Amino acid sequence: MHHHPFRSCPLSIVQLQNFAFVLSAAAALFAAGCGTDPAEPSTEESVDQVEPEPPDVVGTPVLSEIGNEEGFVALTRADFAMDGFGLVEEETAVTWSNRTPDLGGFLVRFDSGRGYLHTNDAYGNFTLRLDYRFPIDADAESPEDREQLNSGVFVFLEPPHKVWPRCLEVQGKWSEMGHIKSNDRNIQLEVSDDQERREQARRPPGEWNSLEIVTRDGTVTSFVNGVKICESQPSELNSGLIALQAEGDPVEFRHIRIRPGE
Repeated sequence: MHHHPFRSCPLSIVQLQNFAFVLSAAAALFAAGCGTDPAEPSTEESVDQVEPEPPDVVGTPVLSEIGNEEGFVALTRADFAMDGFGLVEEETAVTWSNRTPDLGGFLVRFDSGRGYLHTNDAYGNFTLRLDYRFPIDADAESPEDREQLNSGVFVFLEPPHKVWPRCLEVQGKWSEMGHIKSNDRNIQLEVSDDQERREQARRPPGEWNSLEIVTRDGTVTSFVNGVKICESQPSELNSGLIALQAEGDPVEFRHIRIRPGE
């Protein structure tokens, strides 16, 4: 009898069972090869336990982005007068460093003394942004000393110049960072202040902190590293000079920029 070349003999039941076993084993090996390599365990669980590195200054644009802040202009050495600084008989040193002026990268450092640098122009409604820090040295080694490092930013400053002038102050003192107070005993401010937010927002002494001050028709609001800390209600002071304060501790200010006339 002539056999068809493609027709094979029927398989026995045992042969079929053996063939099915081989296919099943091959499928299992293929699936194992396509799965997750056991030598590379998933890191999904550990990601939640790793805290991201904080940016250089939380809440403040990095230097390369500062030039893109709409409406803001950099305040440079030419925008400040010297006659308001160092009005007590102490040796005072103030230095300016021109760091990428097109991006507001000027840095001013007070090394000693008590006084302030004030702007040439007066401002009413504005938003002021800057970074500041206390360079840590041997005089501020203990935690108690570091918490008392002191500086500030004056707003609505009115001459005559003296220590201290009639103005409102946004505290740069580390323990009171962002608090708003009056430097005129005849002006009592109504202030809403959040100590818990301050403790969460501020960075340790020696590191840069960003400070934002917003004024609207006499109301002053402060932000530390992007977090609202304090707000004062309008008083009889609603326009004046802006000043950077020195209280005897070395302090540095950088990226000073303002959006006026809001």
